[in-house]
Amino acid sequence: MATATSPKIAVIFYSLYGHTNTMAETAVKAAKDDGAEATLYQVPETLSEDVLSALHAAPRRTDVPTIDPKDLVNFDGYIFVIPTRYGRSVAQFSHFFDHTGGLWAKQSLAGKFATIMTSTGTQNGGQETTAFTTLPFLIHHGIIHVPHGYATAPQTSLNELKGGSPWGAGTVAAADGSRQPSVLELEEVASHAKHFVGVVTQFKRGGAEPKAAKESKAAAPVQEEHKAGAPAKEETEKTEKTSETLAPPGTETATAVSAHNTGTTSTSTGQGASTTDAPSTSASGAAGESTPVSKKRTSVFKKIKEAIKPKK
Repeated sequence: MATATSPKIAVIFYSLYGHTNTMAETAVKAAKDDGAEATLYQVPETLSEDVLSALHAAPRRTDVPTIDPKDLVNFDGYIFVIPTRYGRSVAQFSHFFDHTGGLWAKQSLAGKFATIMTSTGTQNGGQETTAFTTLPFLIHHGIIHVPHGYATAPQTSLNELKGGSPWGAGTVAAADGSRQPSVLELEEVASHAKHFVGVVTQFKRGGAEPKAAKESKAAAPVQEEHKAGAPAKEETEKTEKTSETLAPPGTETATAVSAHNTGTTSTSTGQGASTTDAPSTSASGAAGESTPVSKKRTSVFKKIKEAIKPKK
């Protein structure tokens, strides 16, 4: 039963022959049983009615809403149930992902969660590669991927033909689509969905909220200042403090001591000193006047000269 702290999960699928539809419905039920507020969606169709008819596709469900990219911000996590085409996601899912540019620009989905289930025609038809090649979409949005792993014992069973992998639950539909998800495969779908809900729930109850987009916007003005050549406030303060800090004895050479006593500016590198002809200037602008800092330096320089003076 969903509560105020229950995660909101969107189960999003595309289906031509009903396989991923069955998997998605199973995932919704399992998520709800585990305390989530789960909603079923389908991605927009991109094929014409003529093409769908030629493919003998199952009628598109009219009772399941078609998701709009802006709907994604209303959920904590997403279960994508994706059919495979040539080892990667179907074009309908890619088309949907490509329409999330506005959300990407604002990083509106950063910190949310997603997991992937798949359907292929054969055992080696791309269940892992479909999940793998979907990761770039998640990564660019800052969405956290949650794999199924080996969470259930049947995943390692070889007693019957089945789909699924550590990447996520799956089904093998056969090349002609004649095989529907088995009982074992649907059990793994339910296990996968509950595992995902558990991860999202743990995060949600922890009270952590993604701040990536907010921090990115806050940092933008600082970046612009650096581009324009203006030092950041912290760097300026650090520079001012450094200029008032005396160099430890032994880091400036005798050349630097001589340059200071003659009124020229010395720059110490720790390995030698370089001098310029610029006279030292006090706050009033008069050349040669001693400031409190220069008096302290003079005292230190005298000690250095005494230390390096040859003993008779």
